[in-house]
Amino acid sequence: SAQRPAQGQGFSTGSNRIPLGGASASESSPAPFRKNRDNKRQRACTVIVARISPPTKESVKKVTTAAKKVGDIKNIQGPLSPSEIAEEQISLSQIEGRKVSGEISADGIVLVEFGGVAQAFAAVKELHCKSVQGLSKPLWARQLGGEGAKIKYWRIIVRNLPFKVDAKQLKKHASLNNELFVWDVHIPKGADGRVRGFGFVGFICRSDAERAIKTLNGTKLGGRTIVLDWTA
Repeated sequence: SAQRPAQGQGFSTGSNRIPLGGASASESSPAPFRKNRDNKRQRACTVIVARISPPTKESVKKVTTAAKKVGDIKNIQGPLSPSEIAEEQISLSQIEGRKVSGEISADGIVLVEFGGVAQAFAAVKELHCKSVQGLSKPLWARQLGGEGAKIKYWRIIVRNLPFKVDAKQLKKHASLNNELFVWDVHIPKGADGRVRGFGFVGFICRSDAERAIKTLNGTKLGGRTIVLDWTA
């Protein structure tokens, strides 16, 4: 597999790979995004952007243009190889929304490093589920590290859902009419295809999840009183 270049260098393999931006660094510099105690902030400032299809330089440039709306970009790394995805412990199952086993093509994943955590947080809001002209799929985005990387911790369960309520309606209600950023919504269905009366809502920070629970627990949705709580 391709070796990770030092910060400021480009990839030497793959015609669609793009060089890293930012300041140059020597060959002996630590590789970017590698997990250790010294770069937790760097990882929190970095956003995983996936489902870039087709995975070409032109597609990555379009994503970069969209990302620049929220702040200056220090580095862009990718598209990532399968070994690099594994090294960063990026969940392909989370990206695809289904269980993924084995090594699959994942050229449509890049790491975008911003100058601050707030910018990375804003970039997730800007890019996640965003449709970009010229790309065949909506984008997928979350922080590589920090609070926004712990999606499973900021997930709540909504019980007593009306059977007629769909994901779009639940998302709007859980977001307090777009005051909060809802990262994902899932309403399970039984073997018969009918909804099961509960759903899950994911946020990218504790404060938003707490506010949703406090504000919406006991409120009406579709004529029924819903109950919100943290998932087990």
